[in-house]
Amino acid sequence: MPKSILTAGIVIASFLAFSAFTYNKSGTATVSGNYCIDLGADSVVYDTYLIDISHLDLASEHDADNKFGFISSNLVDFQVNFTEKKVLMLLLKKHLGEKTWLKSDWEKYFQSRCNN
Repeated sequence: MPKSILTAGIVIASFLAFSAFTYNKSGTATVSGNYCIDLGADSVVYDTYLIDISHLDLASEHDADNKFGFISSNLVDFQVNFTEKKVLMLLLKKHLGEKTWLKSDWEKYFQSRCNN
């Protein structure tokens, strides 16, 4: 009996570790000077993306929040870390309902949100 409990414990721990690993995966995206988001060459669409904003002319965290607030929506949210000059972008896929967007769908969406 103790051996089966140990085996079950190992299986559960392995599953939890794998779930945490896959959930925490995120991509790297870029943002242009006119706030166009590019998801990069990876064909996978992640739930979160890390974006370097060090090249943008942002005077303060308030300024960064305003700029990214302009392109946020019910499908995408941005969490600014001005000190690190990074933004965490969250794709809110649950708001798509039954739809599943491909990378090309997200790219079209982000192109429509650019500050042209």
